[in-house]
Amino acid sequence: MKNKFWGHAIELTAKQDYTVELLFELLRREGRFDHAPELKTKFGVSAIFFPGAGGYENVMGVRKSKITLQQAKTTMGGALKSLALEWLTDSWSHFFNMEGGKNAEIMKSIAQETERLVCQ
Repeated sequence: MKNKFWGHAIELTAKQDYTVELLFELLRREGRFDHAPELKTKFGVSAIFFPGAGGYENVMGVRKSKITLQQAKTTMGGALKSLALEWLTDSWSHFFNMEGGKNAEIMKSIAQETERLVCQ
């Protein structure tokens, strides 16, 4: 498991290749998560979504054996607040993941359970 982009994303390498649909079925069937994952398509791209905290949701994408989990704002207002914080702190809030801290533990637990299912 590798942290990417200053804690805003986690990357996993699975033992085999997956499509988003196959990974979703595995996570739904065998995963032990606090909240069930959902498969959604936004702007023509399918991804797996998990609820988050602090105005974030956790979005999982897959490309062959590379699985990326990242946090994303759930509302336009939340996204604008993040942009304002970035501007006020001269982008340091992004580097230190000031806003995403509430969601960090949830994101980490989703990544650990996914790693248990696909990497071992």
